[in-house]
Amino acid sequence: MLKTAVDVGFGRVKVLGANGRKANFPAVVADFQPLNFASGMESGQSLAIEYQGRSWWIGEAAIRQSTAVRMTTDRTRTTNEEGMALLAAGMAQVGENPQELVNLVIGLPVRFFAGMKEEYGKMARDVHKVNILSPGGAQVKERRVVIVEGVKVLPQPFGTLFDCILDDSGSLRDRVLAGGRVGVVDVGWNTLDLCRADALEYNNPQSDSFSGQGLFSAFQELSREIYRELEVELPPERLEPIVRDRRITLAGKKHDVSELIDRAFSAAAEGILSRVRSLWPDRDRLLFDAILITGGGGALIGEYLIPYLGAPARIVEGAIMANCRGYLKFAHRVWK
Repeated sequence: MLKTAVDVGFGRVKVLGANGRKANFPAVVADFQPLNFASGMESGQSLAIEYQGRSWWIGEAAIRQSTAVRMTTDRTRTTNEEGMALLAAGMAQVGENPQELVNLVIGLPVRFFAGMKEEYGKMARDVHKVNILSPGGAQVKERRVVIVEGVKVLPQPFGTLFDCILDDSGSLRDRVLAGGRVGVVDVGWNTLDLCRADALEYNNPQSDSFSGQGLFSAFQELSREIYRELEVELPPERLEPIVRDRRITLAGKKHDVSELIDRAFSAAAEGILSRVRSLWPDRDRLLFDAILITGGGGALIGEYLIPYLGAPARIVEGAIMANCRGYLKFAHRVWK
């Protein structure tokens, strides 16, 4: 039985298997159209699958090979054919055998959790037949059958909390943090999730999600800053490498954009802090033992948040994969 963790975000899909295999790819799909020419010598990672009667380009391949990429950011995406194709593609990539029995941990944004956990769990607990296609479409490269027997659905930020308090076998390793008042600030691609736990008890009134407050909004602002300064239009989804390098190359000349990034991310951080202060007023937040900042957006924007949170705060190690790691640790705890 393979324990598997899948975090289907609006920006990326992260997958970890207890066998050590992993996947991390953009959460985008596109209708599959075979390449007009495929030599069989392509070195790039092009994932195309057939699932539930439809054929899809997945991830980077969808971005490269289609002008009609689907990157839906509303709640229906999780359980519609797009979201289920992303989940199935992720599970198929970490499986080692043509037929794999799986115990699965998945997550949902805080606001959608109560209303969607039963439906999502039921749809995930199924027999997922995935055909991995050749780019030219002439043949099926691999046939995978993933049989999901056990499913646990978590509020996504709890993955980070479990990552911080559990070891790789699922045993408790940080009793102090587990027994404390902890807030988790999970900055995703489109969604900001805030979650409070008191001695691991989920706090309903002080846990919520906010759309349009994720990394995408920061990249939108950075796109505008770059246009104002350098008069070049760059879509937000292409800015991540520029943010990492803090430079942009135009016509062979390198431009330092550190100041533009600082301005854009400071503005985005203000929006996030406004939500934090509203949900966790000062009188409550000052009593927190820790605030954990996580997610792909948290890894980039966290440093702009920490000075203003008013409680011991830190960006968790490996923030991009933290939720997924926590899911897998929880799986080890549940299914010994």
